[in-house]
Amino acid sequence: MEQNPYDDREPYASYTDGGEFSHQSLINSQFYYKTSEDATSGMLRVGENRDNGIAALYQTAGTVHANSNYPIIGQSTNASATGLHFSLYQLSGSTKAYIVGSGGANGLYMATADYNDAVLEIQENSPDTVLFCSDIRLGSSSGYSSNAHVQQASGTIYATTITTPTAAKAGYEYGYTLSDGNLFAGAITNTPMTFIGGTMAFETSNTSLTNDGGTLEIYGNLASALQKETYTYALFAAGNTPGYTTYGTSTVTGDYVQKNGTLALDYHAGTPTNSDKLAATNIALEGGKVLVRSSLYANHTGLESFDGLDGNITSSATVQASMSGWKWKLDTTTGTLSTDMKTWNPTTQTTIADGDYLTLYSTSKFAGSFNMTGGYLTGRFYMGTDTADFTMNQSGGTTLLNQTSYWAVLLESGTSGRQAIWNLSNDAKFYVFDNQSYNGEDRRMNIGKGYLGKITIADNVVFHADAVGLGVNNGSSYYGRGIVEQSGGEAYYHLLRMYTRKESVGTSDPSSYTLTDGRLVVRKLESYAPDTSATIQPLFQLQGGTATIVESNMSLVNDGSTIQIQSVGDILDDFRYLNDGDETTDRPLGFTNIGTMDVTGTFTQNRGIIEFEIDSETLLDTLNASEGIFLNGGDLFVEYLGEEILAEGTTFAIFGESPSVTFGELFNTLVSNREGTQFWQLNTWGATYVGSEIAVPEPASWLLLVLGLGYFLKRRWA
Repeated sequence: MEQNPYDDREPYASYTDGGEFSHQSLINSQFYYKTSEDATSGMLRVGENRDNGIAALYQTAGTVHANSNYPIIGQSTNASATGLHFSLYQLSGSTKAYIVGSGGANGLYMATADYNDAVLEIQENSPDTVLFCSDIRLGSSSGYSSNAHVQQASGTIYATTITTPTAAKAGYEYGYTLSDGNLFAGAITNTPMTFIGGTMAFETSNTSLTNDGGTLEIYGNLASALQKETYTYALFAAGNTPGYTTYGTSTVTGDYVQKNGTLALDYHAGTPTNSDKLAATNIALEGGKVLVRSSLYANHTGLESFDGLDGNITSSATVQASMSGWKWKLDTTTGTLSTDMKTWNPTTQTTIADGDYLTLYSTSKFAGSFNMTGGYLTGRFYMGTDTADFTMNQSGGTTLLNQTSYWAVLLESGTSGRQAIWNLSNDAKFYVFDNQSYNGEDRRMNIGKGYLGKITIADNVVFHADAVGLGVNNGSSYYGRGIVEQSGGEAYYHLLRMYTRKESVGTSDPSSYTLTDGRLVVRKLESYAPDTSATIQPLFQLQGGTATIVESNMSLVNDGSTIQIQSVGDILDDFRYLNDGDETTDRPLGFTNIGTMDVTGTFTQNRGIIEFEIDSETLLDTLNASEGIFLNGGDLFVEYLGEEILAEGTTFAIFGESPSVTFGELFNTLVSNREGTQFWQLNTWGATYVGSEIAVPEPASWLLLVLGLGYFLKRRWA
């Protein structure tokens, strides 16, 4: 016979798995009941009409809907009985229970008779367990000689109120222990709370609260959202969350003492009066941390603050932000939390260095020469004026430009032959994103509006953008010239739009992107002509480095780069490179080896390399050029990656649906992989595997080279 886990003197007298308890559960002395059944109506009573022993209801799965007068844990009609009186309602596994009342009592009443201790428990390792109660009442206003306790070690409990009546009998223990899981309560009344872990949220508590290891979250509208009339069983059964709001106030009548754990405050940027607040008579932040969270998408103006605490405040806790680049400080005399960020004033500050956290949101136009060696710069701004140049030399730190409408940053440079230049080198990071729509083509970084805008990207730099426009052609007065010169680093674009341009800015030089070294990835490359009268076409120049271009609506010429065909998917989704934790970190971009390169127009290779990788007959790199492929020079490598033994003579359609492939006079159509271990014969419809050993052609046609990777065959360039 099994032992009672709460009193080793009391064995289980019976054990039931399943069964009906939807009408009224009368679980008598020395009885243990286990269920995984659904119960959709009726009354839930655990431990009624018994003399002594233990009554326990273990719910391990299923959904209970108890909707009647006086749902109870622990009631006895025999006060003179001797022995153990103990009632337990334990939830575990994926249990769901919705317990409300239709009459004079709502939710669960616990320990409503003499000598009848009651426990409500959610076991550890049951994160999917959910309990909704109109209220939880510990003890009775009649002052019975019993103990009542809630022990939550997992799962989620929603309760409109958690109440201990003021007439509960002295000398007995009533309380709630939260060690893990989530507790949402409208009001906590006269109830001792032991808060050592998990997450708690409430609107009001009329007793002091000590946080010794949990997280106190603050929400609004909790009390009304948890009313049974508002949050119905149907919503609950469907898995819906009560409709409380993100921002709100938690009020403690007494003291809030934090020895460990976290106080989390959400800051609603732009409307600080609607942000989170903790109000208490005394707030003693003795340990743990205060975590301030604000939307990174919001347009901060610098030195912002909000009154996140209200009371007599003492603090030795750490105040931190939930995202990189933000720091907050706490004024204990007022409860005000303020950012340490400084508003950048280019008229007085010429260098951004480590420790500087700057924000700027302005339509003002700045000019001058500035340096950024470290720190963090965010916002939206214009650079360059009609009468003055702008230059930023960023050799370190992070620039993060977020956007809600139109341009994140405009290297404008006026209309009078001026220029705006941003030079990126060393460990500089530069991110531009649009928070409203993926591929925000009208919410981008524009380089060159009035005259000349320019970006240079050197070694070790990371440049990452949703959308960048080179030059501006809006069909009216702006026909700017935009230039990007990449000699190193990494640059990633979802959309790289290159505008046609009129000569009205005083030069016939086109907008251009030039790659001489480094890594370039473009999801969509586009030549764009909203004004058909513009005659100057942009230049996209591949002269070195490594490039991956998924889609281009303009013809491409390779004059020295290594073209890698890869699948990149949505690599430029907002913050692919950033996380929302305490540090800015690089994330893997998730490239796959096999991909497609689609060119509307021609693809021409004069110098450089194009690489094709093959996994199977249906999974292989392909190059599609709608007006034909011209291989005049350079190298072409084909590599089989599959595990199956490749038969000689197998042909793969690496040129996809291209209508024609033309090989230059000096381009021998026999190629290899980089290691020179696989050899292929090219033809207009693809690549045919020749084998791993072939005779080397005459020196007049071939040159045998030795590289660090081994021997490979390469065509001769005249």
